Formats: sequence, structure tokens, C-alpha cells
Amino acid sequence: MNPLKSYTTGQVASLCDVSQRTVINWIERGDLAARKLPGRGDRRVDHEALRDFMMRHTLPLPEAWEASVDDVKGGAGDRVLVVDDDVGVASSIRRVLYSDGFEVEVVHDGFAAGFALARHVPEVMILDLNMPGLNGLKVLEMMRNKGMLAVKVLVLSAAQPEVLEQARDLGAACVMTKPFDNDELLEKVRSLLDIEGLSV
Repeated sequence: MNPLKSYTTGQVASLCDVSQRTVINWIERGDLAARKLPGRGDRRVDHEALRDFMMRHTLPLPEAWEASVDDVKGGAGDRVLVVDDDVGVASSIRRVLYSDGFEVEVVHDGFAAGFALARHVPEVMILDLNMPGLNGLKVLEMMRNKGMLAVKVLVLSAAQPEVLEQARDLGAACVMTKPFDNDELLEKVRSLLDIEGLSV
């Protein structure tokens, strides 16, 4: 389905491969933004709201949507892996990069990051440090041990300065602290890829 300005709950259900009742539950819980049509009570979900919801919950986007973003933005075509256990933060990062034409994959823990790196090596990885289980420092150690530091790692974390320095020692190309500025994040990623000659 090509992108529409808005969707019925039935269309949303079809796109997300769930029942219409599930979509209504999402709306009633406030998870998915929707508006009611005047006088009828029928709900409509705007395209941007649906796309953000699907990205936030890592639901696959229709290929036509992906293509439409690349056409509009001129798609950089570079792949970025986002590793952060905070779903909201990861979704925000994805939106910033996706809107600039990057191909973005999101995972929420270090173990999933290992699988993602093995499956399809990205150009850049944005890595949180404070994650349960396999934390960000352990991910960097794993990458160094496996000779994967050709992947440019941007550490984005609220960790203490000495921990951020540890990340640099383990091979992180640069670090940013949370909360982050969207424009600065995009500039850092583009600089790691030598896009427009920006510097880290």
C-alpha cells in the first residue's frame, strides 16, 4: 500500500497484521494517536503517527513507505544500528536518522546487537552503555575481539565521564551524553561517514 494521508482502523490492522480490535485498544490506551471524524466518531490515524508507532514498536514498514522516504530525502543509503534498551530513546534516534535517509535497525540489548552485527554489518552503530545483561562496554569488547572495529561506534549514554572514557579506550569513535540534541546527533553520524566534510 502506498502512503496515504490517513488510515482507517481496518487499514491499520491490515498494515500491522493484527485485528481491528487490537488497533482500537492501542488507540484507547493512548499508544497510537488517532482523531475522530466530526459527527461520526470514526477514527483516522495520520500517516506520520502510524509510521512513528510502527517504528517505535519495530514493526516492519511497507516497502512503498521506505521507498517514498528515500525518494524525498535522497537517501544516504548508509546503514546505522541503534542499540538502546530505552524504547522511547531508540525510537527518537531512529526517527532523526530515518528522516535524513539512513537505513536504520534498532535492537534493545547487547545480545541482539551481536546477532545484528553478524547478520549485516552497519557503517555506524549508536550504542548505549547502561543496558542489562551484555552492556555497551561488553559489546565494544566483543567487537574488538572479533576484529569488528571497522564499524564506527558512536556511544550515546548518560554514563559517568570515566565510563565514557573506557568506551573510547575500547574503540568508540566518539561519545555523546544524554539527553541529546537531534541536530548534533545527525551531525556526528554524518561526520563519521564523511558526509559533507563535517568533523567529530
